[in-house]
Amino acid sequence: MKKWFVSLLSFCILFMTYAPMSFATTMTTHDFRHSNYDTFYENLNGNWNFIRGELFDPQDMKEEIKLGNSDIVKVPYMLNQRLNIDSDRATYSTTIKVPESFVGRYLKFYIPFQYSSYNLYVNNVLIKENGSLLKSNKTAVQQMKPQIPGFRVDQTTLQITFQMISFENVSGGLRKSISIGNEQIIVKKQQQYEFWQVFLIGCITLTACISLLFYAFRRKQKEFLAYGMFCAVTSLWGFLQTIIYIQPF
Repeated sequence: MKKWFVSLLSFCILFMTYAPMSFATTMTTHDFRHSNYDTFYENLNGNWNFIRGELFDPQDMKEEIKLGNSDIVKVPYMLNQRLNIDSDRATYSTTIKVPESFVGRYLKFYIPFQYSSYNLYVNNVLIKENGSLLKSNKTAVQQMKPQIPGFRVDQTTLQITFQMISFENVSGGLRKSISIGNEQIIVKKQQQYEFWQVFLIGCITLTACISLLFYAFRRKQKEFLAYGMFCAVTSLWGFLQTIIYIQPF
């Protein structure tokens, strides 16, 4: 009885791991039609259409979806999330629906740094190139930094498409949540994030200074030196990362 149960459990785990994802013949949709522009801020987690191994432009992606060649995945979703697949490129696409009052106004994305290079399209317009999508890993340029690209809303249904290449990074793809909102809210949230980053770096730097000061008066207690040096290195690393990642508005 025990062997039979273990065998059945093993079969179920293998089936869940290697079974194909559901194929889609329609575009996934995020419905924000009841939103107010002044307070509009949403994340785009949830179902997205996904094709591994190819970089399709938005129009071709629509055709592939109609032919049933796309899967539906839950974003955030890594390229190498399934155990038996290894691919360095993919196309993610979904649509969002917004109220009529949004037409003619501007929206922005907040895209945390992804471990991939990507092109971002809204409908058929390329609004952001982050790094390069060259096929050669040796000549490609990766740019892992947050971005806040903006665009003007021209219709109530918007197709969002990411072409992504992860190269040899094991965490490639849409690994982190993406947000969309009006310009003021997105910029404000980015500024808040940067403030807390700087505040945290300042606290670590102050801790390093205090630890090194203690060591200056208590030379025999070398743990203060070790801890102070650790904090100093961590603070310097965080400072350099902040310089790299913070974007001008």
